[in-house]
Amino acid sequence: EESKPSKRPKKQHTEESTENTQFSVDGDCLKEWACCLLESSLLICCKRKAIQAEDFDAALALKQLEQALGDRLQKAKTKCQQTAGATQPVRLEEVRRQKQEAVAREDYDRAMELKELEKQLENQRQLEEVHATAAALRLLSDSSAEELSNALQPALAQQAMAAPELWQQVA
Repeated sequence: EESKPSKRPKKQHTEESTENTQFSVDGDCLKEWACCLLESSLLICCKRKAIQAEDFDAALALKQLEQALGDRLQKAKTKCQQTAGATQPVRLEEVRRQKQEAVAREDYDRAMELKELEKQLENQRQLEEVHATAAALRLLSDSSAEELSNALQPALAQQAMAAPELWQQVA
């Protein structure tokens, strides 16, 4: 039995296609991102514990660590994504801008292509986050509390060593 040709137009793959892109990075880069994710989660748990205990001096001290940790987390994430040649936020924003321009020009075929590419880039970005989170969970399960604490900022390490149950909350 012969198969009938599809009436649906075939998708044209542009050079921008990311359909078969894999997210693979060197272990150190991913580990750094994973450590920052764990440290961020631990900071949230420590701050929550301090607030519940009404230890507002500790809560304030932890709050003051948030900005620097957020910056380190973003830097580690960006470094890891650049190393992997992964989705760059600038590229995603550029695709969105081009899509808006195509709509303004009423070039709906191009707008559909860009919408598909935008979805692919968003999916890739989500996959990158999943890889980093999985790496953080592996790091958490494969390391002792002491090993994990050695990778932390001193103030957080002190909190983690004083209350090892915090690692369970992080998980």
